Amino acid sequence: MSTYKKKRNTPIKTLLDLYNDKKSGRVCVARNEIKYRFDYLDWSVQKRILTAFLASCKTDREWAYDKLLKFWDDSFIPVVKSLWDQYQEYMCSWVIIRYFPEEYVFENLKSLSADGNYYFICRRLGHRNDFMIDRTKMSIPSYLSILYSAGKDIDDSEALDMLYEIIGHHCSVGHDLIDIRFARYFDRGAGFNPLNIKDISRALYYLGKMQKSEVVASFIEWCDNVEKKIKKSQEYQELVTQPLSDIDYVKRLYDIAIVYMYLALPLTIMSKIKNPKKKNK
Repeated sequence: MSTYKKKRNTPIKTLLDLYNDKKSGRVCVARNEIKYRFDYLDWSVQKRILTAFLASCKTDREWAYDKLLKFWDDSFIPVVKSLWDQYQEYMCSWVIIRYFPEEYVFENLKSLSADGNYYFICRRLGHRNDFMIDRTKMSIPSYLSILYSAGKDIDDSEALDMLYEIIGHHCSVGHDLIDIRFARYFDRGAGFNPLNIKDISRALYYLGKMQKSEVVASFIEWCDNVEKKIKKSQEYQELVTQPLSDIDYVKRLYDIAIVYMYLALPLTIMSKIKNPKKKNK
């Protein structure tokens, strides 16, 4: 019979003592063990660990910020506020935007709006009448998701223009926006419908949630008409006979689609695009 015995867990109090004693020579070992066991500990112990990590180096503070997003308690507001005032660390801003009092977030918009934070600030403050949502700071689908979550409306004409703006953007950028990983799943006989564009499907989802059924129906009709023109085109008829790899086929199909989507855009949108982007011949 085997005499192997599993090593017993070091008491968490001992690990915390070793971690807090920077001269113990066991800080790294204690840190790793604490992180490994954290999710399965009692909340009272988790709070002690988070407090200790927030008082430590930047790497440990960032680990604690990440945990606070899932294990938040308002008792952490004073220490997190103090750390923000001192370091202005990016991950700290995530915690503040999600959990601090709304008024604090509103009063500190400038310092909290770094990088990709603006979308999440809008999710938090979008319902306020004194907060103006700047749609130029995010994608159109993200803007529509903010309006929906905030319970705000949009004119049908503006909503339809936004859908055409998405198409215009894709015409400008070209097939760089295609997820080539999924090319092998593409049905070569299906042609191309603008509804296949991910940003379009996302935008239509939120417009549907906002009860914009007429806008959605009108745009789907536009997409179906574009698809018919693509499939009837000489370029498409030639494409389906060519022995191309799946990836090259999808790229070429998208090049063709760009031209016909561009030509079908309203003049007000088309005028903002110099030329449809074509990369493959």
